[in-house]
Amino acid sequence: MAKLRRHITSRRARAISALLLLSAAIAAFSPCTSPSFYAASVSQNKAKLNELQQQINNYSDKIDSISSSVSGLLAEKERIDSEIELLSDKMAVTGNLISEYDSQISDANVRIAEINADLDDKYDRFKSWLKMMQFCGDMNPVELAFSSDNFIDFLESADRLGTMVEYQNDVMDGLREDVRMIAEQTATLTSLKEEQVTVMESLRSDSERLESLRSQSENYIATLQADMTKYNQLRSEAQEQEDSLNAEIEAELKRLAEEERRRAEATTAAPITRAPETTPSGGDETKPTPTPTPDPGGAPSMIWPIGDRFLVSTTFRYQRPGESPHKGIDIPAPNGTAIKAAAAGTVVTAAKHSSYGNYVIVSHGSGYATLYAHCSKLYVSVGETVSQGQTIAAVGNTGYSFGNHLHFEVRLNGALTDPLSYYDYMRDRITIQIYNG
Repeated sequence: MAKLRRHITSRRARAISALLLLSAAIAAFSPCTSPSFYAASVSQNKAKLNELQQQINNYSDKIDSISSSVSGLLAEKERIDSEIELLSDKMAVTGNLISEYDSQISDANVRIAEINADLDDKYDRFKSWLKMMQFCGDMNPVELAFSSDNFIDFLESADRLGTMVEYQNDVMDGLREDVRMIAEQTATLTSLKEEQVTVMESLRSDSERLESLRSQSENYIATLQADMTKYNQLRSEAQEQEDSLNAEIEAELKRLAEEERRRAEATTAAPITRAPETTPSGGDETKPTPTPTPDPGGAPSMIWPIGDRFLVSTTFRYQRPGESPHKGIDIPAPNGTAIKAAAAGTVVTAAKHSSYGNYVIVSHGSGYATLYAHCSKLYVSVGETVSQGQTIAAVGNTGYSFGNHLHFEVRLNGALTDPLSYYDYMRDRITIQIYNG
């Protein structure tokens, strides 16, 4: 989004620069052209541009707001998804516990049934044994006494009979105790299972609530994304209108520049070229500073904007990863180093920009203009006439910059050109060392 805003800002800067250059060209135009007509045209175009830019700003603000809302909703949906996933894990654990309790309860019931069956079997066999003894007369105490050899033998026989009955009673009591303990375990397991069933119901309720919230978030996100698509389309349409209006302005600027060029050709005075005011320091002192040669094609003869700094760290159209092609050249220099006007002309822009920082644009006539950006200080103002070599600013690190340097551009009828193409006369002095930081 920030990159898109920089792109939009750059588009607007070009539009404003074109308007200023057009105004400067009109101001210098011959009396045979109607200034009021061009002034009205510029005013109308500027009003249209302002209106379009306001629309684009409004659409961008809405898109930013929607994007922020969508980001918040996506974060909330992600949190809900995490909670649902956690609840699903808890439900799985609870379901496993319920299944385990069911299995243990089932095993306990089977064990109780087995013990009850064993108890019934032992009781039936004991009753059969008693009946058999009664039938055989073994249970008659008189017969038991007379059949005994002596009283001690009688007591021993009676004792064996009592021991047998006592053993049967102990076995039956043990089985009954087993049944009681298993029944208690079954009751405990049933209680634990009921607790887990309650937990499961609560988890299902929470899960259904979160699923509902997630569904609402997804629907709202879809609505916002549809709105974002609509505003993106509206902004694109406004930007297309802005591009069309900029094209009209540039076409008018080219037409005026062509008429000015024809007027200049009709004059016999040759362009006046000034030599640079500074000489290279720390270089070859026996080699004089080159002097620019007038261009018969109408281009101004330009001097190097920083007298003794001939290192270029970024060339025209050089493109670093993730960035757009470079619009000019970068010349590193210490903070505060004087920046000279490359050619005589009129200052059409002296302002502050988010990317350029403090910058100056000088119009040189015939559609040519130079731009000086990232300045620490500006020494000129809009409308001021400057001479070639005049100090107009100081090197700095303002705007979108990562070190003290001059960003230098040359434009022809609003279009970017390679600044180094105007310095063929001093190519042997210029060193190119691309900075990739």
